[in-house]
Parts: sequence; C-alpha cells; structure tokens
Amino acid sequence: MPDLEPLGALQTFDVSGNQLAGLLPSLGALTNLQEFSVFDNQFTGPIPSLAGLARLTRLDVAGNQLTGGIPSLLETPNLIRLSLYSNQLSGTIPPLAQLTALEALAVDDNQLTGGVPDLSALVNLVNLSMSRNHLDGSLPPVTTLVNLQFYFALENDFSGPLPDLAGPKALVYFEVDSNHLTGSIPDPSTQPHLQWFTVGRNQLTGGIPDLSSLTDLHGFIANDNALTGPIPALTPLPHLVFLLVGTNQLTGEIPSLEGLNELQILKVGGNQLTGPVPLPPSPSSLTPGSSQLCSNSLTPSGSTAWDVATGVSPWYSTCDFLFDDGFDLAS
Repeated sequence: MPDLEPLGALQTFDVSGNQLAGLLPSLGALTNLQEFSVFDNQFTGPIPSLAGLARLTRLDVAGNQLTGGIPSLLETPNLIRLSLYSNQLSGTIPPLAQLTALEALAVDDNQLTGGVPDLSALVNLVNLSMSRNHLDGSLPPVTTLVNLQFYFALENDFSGPLPDLAGPKALVYFEVDSNHLTGSIPDPSTQPHLQWFTVGRNQLTGGIPDLSSLTDLHGFIANDNALTGPIPALTPLPHLVFLLVGTNQLTGEIPSLEGLNELQILKVGGNQLTGPVPLPPSPSSLTPGSSQLCSNSLTPSGSTAWDVATGVSPWYSTCDFLFDDGFDLAS
C-alpha cells in the first residue's frame, strides 16, 4: 500500500473488500483521520501505531491476516467502533477504560490471551464480541453496561461464575458456550428482550431458572453441564426454536410443548427424565432427525409422532425403560 503521509488532511480511508495485500501503512501523520477501514482484504503484519489519532472514531481491520498485538488505544479516546476480528492477533487486550464512547468491540477469531480489561466505564457499549480466542480469568461483568445488547464469549478459557445479568436494559444475545464456567445460571427475568441464551459445554450446576418472562426467547442452550432439577414450563415461549439441555442431570417430566410451533430442535437426552413424552407442537416445525429424547427413563409408547423428529424408529429404542407392571407397547 502506498505511503499515506502526504494525505495529512484525510478524514476517511476505506478500501474494504478489494483483495489488497501487503503491510498496512503508517498512520502517524493522519492526525485528522476519523475512519480507517481495510476490512476483508489480505493484509499481513502488524496493526500500525495509533498514536496521535485523537479524532479516530472507527478502526476496522477485520478479515485480514494481521499478526502481532493490539496497539495502545490510549490516544484514541473517541473510538466508537473497534473491529479486529478474524485475524491472527496475539497478546492481551490493552486497557479500554478511556474509550467511553465505544459502542462495538469485536476481537473474535484471533489468538488473544490473558484476561479482559476493565469495561465498567464503557457505558455506551452495545456489542461485545470476543469468541474463539484463548482468553481466561473471569467473564467481564455487565452491571454498568446499560446499553449492551450482544455479549459473545464462546470458546475461550474463561472460568468462575456467569455474570449477574442485571444492568443492560435490552440484552438480546448472551453466548458463553465452551469455557470452564462454574456456579449457577443467573436469573434471566431482568432481560425480557433476550432471544439467545447459550451456556453449553461448561461446568454449571444448579437448576434451570424460570424462563416464562422471556417471551422473545429463540434459543436456550445449556447442554453438557451438571444441571439438576426439572425443565421449567415452556409454553410461555412461543418463539422458541432451539432447546438443548442434554447431558445434564435433569429430572422430572418433559413439559408440555403446546403452542411451540416454531420449535425446530429439542435435545433433552442424557438426563434422568421420566414419564411420558408430550405430543409435538401442532402444526410442528421440528426438523427431521435433529431432536434427541434418549437416553432417559421415559415411558415407552407405540406412538410414532417422535420417530421422524429424532430420526430413530421407534424413538424410544435407545431409552432406559422403567417398566410398569402390565405395560402394553401397543396401547
């Protein structure tokens, strides 16, 4: 890329999606620069120093092959959008407390390590995306992040408890699958606009909380934990598409699915559930071969309603049966 220093008055530089390669240029002389975007190219090497770029509001270098660390952000206090995802960046996330105008922080799909710096001052943050790195320590709290809508921290090395969800006014996505998280699932009732809540493949304990206030919920995923107790009522969730709570220690019966006409996948296998299986929603949107009911100690039945949805015929052939005297498979 050519030298940009003669363009000292430049305010916007955007060459996104042009298959450009090579190193990123020095930006030190562009003191009027407000937006710098090289998204979706083939640039390599480090992100240049941002010193002197006090007017910079947008830095988007996502979708390249950049290496090295994230440069200091101490001289870019007006940043609104910081998009660094889908590169090969390493090292730690630098201090962010001075970025009080920041609305989007996206560092997904890199090789970042260490903990997440203090985010409590980022009261304008809407999107926090840091999945698929090697970040560790505790998940950042959201108490002061009143504008937060998207919280993505999948596939890292985070440990400790889930954060208290009180704080954001309109949280929509909360996804922290595949970490080393412990403790219980916090009360989600403070987030009535929540659509996706995914905490699968962790080490969570306790029960599944009441979900009845989450009338916009599309997906609840908590498989592969150590959750106990019953599956709560689902009928208040008319937009539920995915319910994945398999491989836990859940007990009781599968609750009614009446009115869940958008439900596509139900996976409850690998628990200690008992009793009869409820009828599928009618009309049903269940995806053939995608649901799982067994292994559980569910009551066998001659009904074929679940054969297509589970892809197993009969659906109960892999269940652990608790037979009653006088059981008649044809009944």
